[in-house]
Amino acid sequence: SKYLGVNKNSIVITGGADLAIKNCFELFVKPKSKIITLTPSFAMIDIYSKLFQSKPINFGYDKNLKLDIKKIKKKINKSVKMIMISNPNNPTGTLISKKDMISMISKANKYNIPFIVDEVYYGFCTLSLINEIKNYKNLIIIRTFSKSSGLAALRAGYIVANKSIANLLFKLKPMYEINSIAALALNYILKNKNLEKKYIDDVKRGKKFLLESLKDLNIKYLNTHTNF
Repeated sequence: SKYLGVNKNSIVITGGADLAIKNCFELFVKPKSKIITLTPSFAMIDIYSKLFQSKPINFGYDKNLKLDIKKIKKKINKSVKMIMISNPNNPTGTLISKKDMISMISKANKYNIPFIVDEVYYGFCTLSLINEIKNYKNLIIIRTFSKSSGLAALRAGYIVANKSIANLLFKLKPMYEINSIAALALNYILKNKNLEKKYIDDVKRGKKFLLESLKDLNIKYLNTHTNF
C-alpha cells in the first residue's frame, strides 16, 4: 500500500499475473460473454477466454504495429462484459498512449464495463494508470513482481482496483495467495526499493548492448517498452 500509494483495501495479492487474469475472468465472464482483447497478446488471456467460453472481439495490429483506437471504441457498448488490454503489450512490446487508454476506459465506464489493464512491464516504461483508479470505478490494474523485480519463479502478483471490486476479487482467492518464501522475498524487496531499480537498470543496459550489437550486425530489430 505504501509502495503504490493506494489504500490497502484496493489491493488483492495473487499467485502471479496469470492468476490475477483468471480471477477477473471468474468474476466478470460467463459462457458467450463478449470480451474485447488484443491479438497477439499474453497467451493466458486467449487460454482463459476459451476456458470460460467467452466470445472474444480481438483487435489486431497493422504492419507498423499500430492499433485503430477509434475502431476499438466503436465496439465498446452495453453487450461487452469485459475489456482486457496489456500495456505495454507482449509480444509486440508496444505501448498505447495514456490519452488513448483513458478515452477507452472512459467510454467503458459509461456502460459499467470492467476495464483490465495488464501492467506487468510497468517497470520498463514510463506509463502507468494506477493513479486513475480513483477516477474510474471500472479500472482494474494487474501487476507482478516477475518482471521489474526479477522474481518470476516465486509467482507473486497483485490487482489494484476500487474497494468494491477488490472485495469481490478477494472472495475468489485461494486459501494461500502466495507461498511463504515469496512473501519473505517481497517484504525484503519492498523495504529495499533500490534493488528493483538496480535490477531494471541492469536489464536496460543489457538490452541496449543487444540492440547496438544487432545494429552493428545489420540485423533488424524492434525496440520495445519492455524488457525484451
